[in-house]
Amino acid sequence: MIWHSGGWVRSAPSVAKPPKQTAAPAPDRAAKRELWLTRAWRRRADGASTLYAGDFRILVSFTGRSWSYNIETVKGEPASWSKSGFASLPDAKLATFDKITRLQKTSA
Repeated sequence: MIWHSGGWVRSAPSVAKPPKQTAAPAPDRAAKRELWLTRAWRRRADGASTLYAGDFRILVSFTGRSWSYNIETVKGEPASWSKSGFASLPDAKLATFDKITRLQKTSA
């Protein structure tokens, strides 16, 4: 109740404002790069790993002595491939992340 010039008046119940919510900060590039390895890579029978990410299909495979990658658009157009081999599967997967982020920057 509040005091009004004519006496005590019942006031409307006060409604508490919800706490101000701020958007969660976007993960930085290094955090996204580490999460890249935990994505749902599909393992093929020949040992190659495939991932569909955005408009790209990524194939990482062992080519005799080292790991290499091939990146295509979903439409099947070649976008990039590795010219040199990588010592391990995670190294090749991280290289695909780096290449895709460069491709996205140039196309934007």
